[in-house]
Amino acid sequence: MLEKPIYVVLDVDTGQTMWSGGDINSRHSPCGTFRIPLAIIGFDSGTLIDDHTPRFEYKPKGQHGTESHDPWKDSCTPGLWLEDKCGWYSQRVTQAIGRERLQAYVDKLYLGNRDLSGDVRDFWVLSSLKISVLEQAVFLRRMLTGELPVSAASIAQAQKFAKPEPCKVGALFGKAAGDYIDPAADYQLGWHLGWIERDGKKYVFATYLECMSAYNAAYLAKEFSRGMLEHKLGGGKEVSQYRKEAEQGDAEAQYIMGRLYGGSHYDVEQDDAESTKWYRLAAEQGHPRAQYMIAWYYLEGSMGFQKDARQALKLFKSSAKQGNGYAMSALGGIYRDGKAVAKNYEKAFYWYGRALLAAERIAAAHGGEARRSDISHLKRMQAQILPHLSPKQIAAVEERISKREEQMSQRKQV
Repeated sequence: MLEKPIYVVLDVDTGQTMWSGGDINSRHSPCGTFRIPLAIIGFDSGTLIDDHTPRFEYKPKGQHGTESHDPWKDSCTPGLWLEDKCGWYSQRVTQAIGRERLQAYVDKLYLGNRDLSGDVRDFWVLSSLKISVLEQAVFLRRMLTGELPVSAASIAQAQKFAKPEPCKVGALFGKAAGDYIDPAADYQLGWHLGWIERDGKKYVFATYLECMSAYNAAYLAKEFSRGMLEHKLGGGKEVSQYRKEAEQGDAEAQYIMGRLYGGSHYDVEQDDAESTKWYRLAAEQGHPRAQYMIAWYYLEGSMGFQKDARQALKLFKSSAKQGNGYAMSALGGIYRDGKAVAKNYEKAFYWYGRALLAAERIAAAHGGEARRSDISHLKRMQAQILPHLSPKQIAAVEERISKREEQMSQRKQV
C-alpha cells in the first residue's frame, strides 16, 4: 500500500511555490537526507578537511552503539561518503563535531524542529529531528542561492551528494533516502529531493512518501519526483497515453496504470479497484513487478482479494525467477515465518541471500541509499536465521546460491 506522496517545487530565483501536493508542513524524520546539511556543517566547522581527511575506521555495533546502514565496512573518507558510500561515516562525523556545535549549526540553518535530543549518533533516523517537505525545499533553495550563513566551499562539497539523474526535461540532480519505519511490517518512508535546471531556470523540489508491502520507498519517491517534474515542465507522458497503451495490451503500461491509480501520481485520484485491475492484467502477461504486487494481495487477503497462499507463492516465485529482488525477499520472509508454507530456514536463507546479491548489484551500479537500506534490512533478516542452521546447512545453501548466480550469468552471456 502506497500513501499519497507529499511534494513541493519552488522557483529558486523567487522562492515562489510552483506546485505542491499533500501536507507540505507536516514533519518527518529526514533519515539519509540529513547528510546534505551535515556535510555543510562538517566542512564549515573544520571537522571535515577535504576529500581525503579525516579517514575514519568502521566500528561494529557495540563500539559506537549503532548498526551500520551500509555494506561497506572499510575505512572511509569524506570523498567516499560524498559518493553515498559508508553510511556509518555520518555517525562518526556527528560525534566528532559534538552535540553543542551541532545544535548551534542546526539552529542557524533552521533545520526543521531543530531537536537534537536523540542519540548524537542517529538523531536524524526515526528519532528526535523532524523536518517538513517545505522546509527541505527551502533549505535547498537557500543552499543554491548562497543564503546559508556558511562558507561557499562547504556548500560546494555538500552539493556533491546530489547526483545527476535521467530526466527528459532538464538537468536533474537528486538525493534519495529512506528507512524502515516498521521492519516487521515492511513499512517504509522515502525521500527524494534536489533541483532541476531547465532553460536557464532552476527549481528545487522535495518529495516524501510512506509505503507498505511495496517497492523501496526511496525508489518510489525518486520515480514520483521525476514523473511529476517531467509532466509539469513538459515532456512526460499524459495519463491518457499510458491508458491507451495499456488498453492495447502493453504490460509495462498496464503496470504503470496500476501504480498511478495506486496513489503514485500527483494528479490521479487513488482508486484501488482500478489499480488492482491493471496490476492483474499486467501480471497475467508475466510482468514481474505486477506479479509481485498481486502476490502480496493474495498473501494478505487485501485490496479485494481473498487469501490464497498457494497463488501468492506461485506469483512470488515467478517474479523472483525474472530477477525481482523484492520478490526474493518476500519469499525469504514466507519461508522464515511459515506464512504460506511450513517454516523452512534453509529456503529462507537461500531467498534472502539471492535478494541480497540482487540489491548489492544495483547499489554498486547506481549508488545511492535506496538499495543500501534494503541491504541492511536483508542482512538483519539473514542474521536472525543463522542460529537455526548448522554450519553444514549454511555452506550448502551458499553453494546453491553461488551455482544459481553462475547459471544466471551464463544465460545473460548467451
